[in-house]
Amino acid sequence: MRAVGNGLGPIIFVGLGILQIAATIAGIQLWLGLSTFLAVILAMFFAWMPLVGTAVGVYGAVTAWG
Repeated sequence: MRAVGNGLGPIIFVGLGILQIAATIAGIQLWLGLSTFLAVILAMFFAWMPLVGTAVGVYGAVTAWG
């Protein structure tokens, strides 16, 4: 059972990262009114900064996704 948990860890980590970037993109689009292309570039920059990326991701999840 421990081997199954070790294999799922990286998959869950990557999945959560993808969701956070998607939420950040949605938040940037809603907050700044930017195009998807510019929001993706800005989201990648914000994802590089842990606290800022998390805060913008939470903002995007709450406001854009309801």
